[in-house]
Amino acid sequence: MATSNELPSEQNANSLSDAPLAKRRKTMVPFTDELDFQLIEEAQARNPFGEDYGEKTQARAGVAVAAAVDVGGRRCRERCNQLLDAYEAKQNASERRSGPCEDYTPKNECLAELLEMREMEMLLKNDKKQQKNQQEQEDGVGKEKQENHTSSLEQRDGVAHELDKRKISNEEKRFALEQRRLELQELRMELKRNERLAFIDMLKTVISKYNS
Repeated sequence: MATSNELPSEQNANSLSDAPLAKRRKTMVPFTDELDFQLIEEAQARNPFGEDYGEKTQARAGVAVAAAVDVGGRRCRERCNQLLDAYEAKQNASERRSGPCEDYTPKNECLAELLEMREMEMLLKNDKKQQKNQQEQEDGVGKEKQENHTSSLEQRDGVAHELDKRKISNEEKRFALEQRRLELQELRMELKRNERLAFIDMLKTVISKYNS
């Protein structure tokens, strides 16, 4: 009976001794606003969307390393896409409301440019897919190939033109926000000056009454 009572403890001891050898699941890194900004800032600088197929994961892992974020390439991609999707949804909602532009921040600027990179990558990816499908359907006639090539160039030029328009629009919004910020700053300075003058006048009145 004593032997049977000792078996569970031996099994527990064996399982504990084997625990370090078992594959442990990597702890999920909690993202903060600071880590998010570092991540998208490095992603904007390195543009992993522009890498060739098969090299994107390695490029995103390089982004995470440069941003000092302890995540892999897949987690880096997921977090960047979460931030971009949230920013895009917020921008679309703001445009539908036709309300005032949101305040400019360095993080929003990074997200706007990174979103343009992602959209360009998706457009080029669709363009390549269309080219591949067209190539498979072609009968080898040189004239048809030339027409497809011309159509692809026109489509790419249209994409580049659309992105240029969006970039100009973002610059105009940024300029308007900066103008508003400067106006508010001048207004605050004017209010402070008026407060100081009113305080000085009050002191003069008090001193005058005291001397009289």
